[in-house]
Amino acid sequence: MELPGFERQGRFIRHDAISDFILAQFRNRCGSGISKEDIFHWVYGALHDPAYRTKFAADLKKSLPRLPVPENRKKFEKVRNIGEKLARLHLNYENVEPWSGVEEIVKGDCRVEKMAFGKDGKTERRDLLVVNASTTLGGIPKEAHEYVVNGRTPLEWLIERYQVKTDKDSGIVNDPNKWGDEQDKPEYIIDLAKRLVRVSVETVELIRQLGGPRSVAAKAGTKPVSPTPPYLWRSGIAGVESAPPRGGHTTVGLYKNIYDTIESGDKRTEYRDFGKRNCAMFGGAKGKALRSITFMRGRASKTQMIWEVEHVDKEDSCFVIHLGKRLR
Repeated sequence: MELPGFERQGRFIRHDAISDFILAQFRNRCGSGISKEDIFHWVYGALHDPAYRTKFAADLKKSLPRLPVPENRKKFEKVRNIGEKLARLHLNYENVEPWSGVEEIVKGDCRVEKMAFGKDGKTERRDLLVVNASTTLGGIPKEAHEYVVNGRTPLEWLIERYQVKTDKDSGIVNDPNKWGDEQDKPEYIIDLAKRLVRVSVETVELIRQLGGPRSVAAKAGTKPVSPTPPYLWRSGIAGVESAPPRGGHTTVGLYKNIYDTIESGDKRTEYRDFGKRNCAMFGGAKGKALRSITFMRGRASKTQMIWEVEHVDKEDSCFVIHLGKRLR
């Protein structure tokens, strides 16, 4: 006897997570011919929609996502098609073509100990990836840093996961170079970095095709959000107002002990008053990196601006938080 939602494939059983009830709902609303795989790809696309993620940001932090059934076939097909492209791109990240714009500006040994982004003095250069002392990749586009999963970009994930580590208890050495050596592909990790750049850039483009907060604002006839926050803090000193630095990068300083308690989840919020009536709120969740900062007119104000945290640098006793685009 075969149960609904189960399909036997040889000695394996394929479990279907999309119910017949949901399939009927989609077919009633969007027309016949829709399969459960189509719905899966639609869901994957809808969960990447910036408009949806922004509108329900508060709900998504505390509960499972809920998605409304699309109004018609045209809207369903648009999101489904993009969702399928995203799924294939993310599943096959090791097999996509390396991004041709990334070049080895300093070429030498391919072996990796621990990679890092380049530096110009104390300033981090995220267009450069230092593979080792003799090899550096250049030409990494800024779009490669816009796609973030669980608080990290794909390149940041690569830097963290693909490094030589020794387990303290067992003494076992985890060496990511071994697979490339065994397969006679010494440039495997370098090529993977280039592939992840392609995955990130193409993901950002597909998400833009879904439409985000800017396109929603344009339809509503409102002004687009400002590209830079109105205030600048440096080196953990609160109460200092100044214009954003050149290049549109704004930084906020926060002492290390405060930042650590936010990121660990021990402290949920931290306020910083500056000026006469202005305030900023830092929000954290246990085990997750700081993702956004809320600027407001006073702690109880409903007039708020939320800014994305692009990356964080440590300087002496404080963390310097670099803000990206305005979320709302």
